[in-house]
Amino acid sequence: MWIQFIPSFQSMSIYLGKWQPRYIMTDDSAIEQRVIRLAFPGLNAGEQEVTHLLCSVHSNRTLLRRLGSDANKPIYQLLKHAMYCFTETKNRKLCEQAIQAATAIDSTGNTGKYILAANSL
Repeated sequence: MWIQFIPSFQSMSIYLGKWQPRYIMTDDSAIEQRVIRLAFPGLNAGEQEVTHLLCSVHSNRTLLRRLGSDANKPIYQLLKHAMYCFTETKNRKLCEQAIQAATAIDSTGNTGKYILAANSL
């Protein structure tokens, strides 16, 4: 299904000439991230630098969906605060605190793994 989006991005690139967007905003969909990397091969080759912006509304909805239960509320609060940090240092510190809180709450480690995966994007 995601493959259907690639021609759209490639068509825009052809139509606009050698289109090299500086910023791209998505709702943090894994499909969109993959399509962007495939449609703009310069990203993987290091020939093109693009800042990938995430829509805070959609990111917050994802956090609520994944971590909205009362048991996960401390984790949700830490990550929501991290979303709006202005410094990378503070963001990383809050994410590390969320991982520690997740490990304490979820003995399976699944929530902590989710946070790690989301933070590495």
